[in-house]
Amino acid sequence: MLADQLLRSDLPQPLMLAEFNHSALAAPLRLVRDNADVTSVGNTYKAVYFGFQRAPSRPGEVAKVQVVLARLNESLAAWFNASAGGRGGTVTFRQIARAAPDVVLETLGPLDVLDVAMTAQAIQVVFRGPNLDQPAVLMRHSPANSPGLYA
Repeated sequence: MLADQLLRSDLPQPLMLAEFNHSALAAPLRLVRDNADVTSVGNTYKAVYFGFQRAPSRPGEVAKVQVVLARLNESLAAWFNASAGGRGGTVTFRQIARAAPDVVLETLGPLDVLDVAMTAQAIQVVFRGPNLDQPAVLMRHSPANSPGLYA
């Protein structure tokens, strides 16, 4: 039933949830990319727009991603101040269907928060996944580990 709902183009797209955790906070900051608050699995997610962008990086550096929280409100500012800028925390993203908010379709994270910047208009959170700094190829053929190929 849910799969049929997701395949129909006349229904709204799935919602993206973001959960920011930090050891200095008593409770995580929970946000939903929508125009109304959502309750999922017993947790209330506050409505705020956020989008994803590639974070600036130097040549040879592991690619990082940033989420830009475009509308600064009291809960975001309080999280930023209480977590001393949010560095050292984690963020987890979940995708849910509007029709069934308790069913998590996909989860990404927890991802390490590397840097946070706050302006009057937005908060930018730069993060990196646990495997982004690992080589994509597990084994490389070289004379040392595949001598038969180089005989």
